[in-house]
Amino acid sequence: QSHEGEVALLPALSPDWPQGRIRGLRARGGLSVDIAWRDGKAISAGLRASRPQELILRPPNGQKIGRIRRIENGKPASEVAVKADTRGTVRVPIGAGARLAVEFA
Repeated sequence: QSHEGEVALLPALSPDWPQGRIRGLRARGGLSVDIAWRDGKAISAGLRASRPQELILRPPNGQKIGRIRRIENGKPASEVAVKADTRGTVRVPIGAGARLAVEFA
């Protein structure tokens, strides 16, 4: 869900779907989102941008963003330094065509 400049990752999940994966969700700003969950909690997300921008990511309720890494040549590469605000959201820059891997705590 993208609203008011934030991308809320897995903002709601039906108890009928304790595990799963969704690929290719579209968010505002030309962002594509893949997300996977298990036992009702997000475990990872993949982000792809069609244009450069600063993302504001909100983790699922009760979870934190553990780490974010750039994906280069299809493999996790450098870690992106992020600092969560008091609501748990993080700001992260992403370039056009760039990919990020998000892990949740």
